[in-house]
Amino acid sequence: MSRPRYNIHAVTLTLLVVLSLSALAQSKEMSGRPDEEDGVVSILIPDSGFTAKAGLRSFTYEESSVDVEISGPMLAIGLGYQHYTADYFLGLETEWSGGRLEYNGSTWEGQSITRDSDDWIFEARGLAGINIITTPVAVYVFVGLGHRYWNNQIEGAGAYEREVQYLYSPLGVKVFGRLAENWRWGVEAECDLLLGGRVKSHLSDASDTLPDVTNEQDLGYGLRLSIPFTWRFHEGKELMFGPHIGYWDIDKSDVSQGFYEPANTTVVFGIQATLTF
Repeated sequence: MSRPRYNIHAVTLTLLVVLSLSALAQSKEMSGRPDEEDGVVSILIPDSGFTAKAGLRSFTYEESSVDVEISGPMLAIGLGYQHYTADYFLGLETEWSGGRLEYNGSTWEGQSITRDSDDWIFEARGLAGINIITTPVAVYVFVGLGHRYWNNQIEGAGAYEREVQYLYSPLGVKVFGRLAENWRWGVEAECDLLLGGRVKSHLSDASDTLPDVTNEQDLGYGLRLSIPFTWRFHEGKELMFGPHIGYWDIDKSDVSQGFYEPANTTVVFGIQATLTF
């Protein structure tokens, strides 16, 4: 079975950055930074604990070279855990999103069609970061490792299932500022470096004469931006909400058995709420 050809240099760089951040966090923790419960510093540092989130978003996937678009609304839910101090943070995130989307493209014969498409995405990420500024705003820089799986099933005659997977490394920054008593604002921005990708197309669903094909996608990147507002309504409990946008830009895949995946982009934007407890 074909496997993703991950960029070994990018993977090595990611591991080195994680180790460097861990060492820096340890040295900062020993240097006597301001206590995270002192005055304004307290509200600038998110509470530690389990997280649960839910949101609504708009999803648009495009292959512009072949005039294909898959778009529509999605519901998202997720669970995770985060640990914040005045020196560093660690986080684990999982998210499932899904919805009944609309496919606009063409048949094998080139005839334009519109079809329903059942889609769901599961994503898991681990993040590690250090605090580089404590006041008047808190600034954390971070790195991590993530995996994204998208199951795409277009309905109707001649349709087939696709399974799209990305392994990537998030690199980003989180900035938090005091908005009011027990309230803070935030800006979270990141770039996702694609380490390796694979698309498995079950073409045999469309015709018994066609093979199932696996294509590798090694070049691409993602971007994310969110602007969360957080209310600390009880010690150790916070409610965060706000808009977010995500973007993927993936290059054309390799050719396998005469088939390839065109270059594509994905844009996701919406609003979500997260409870920390």
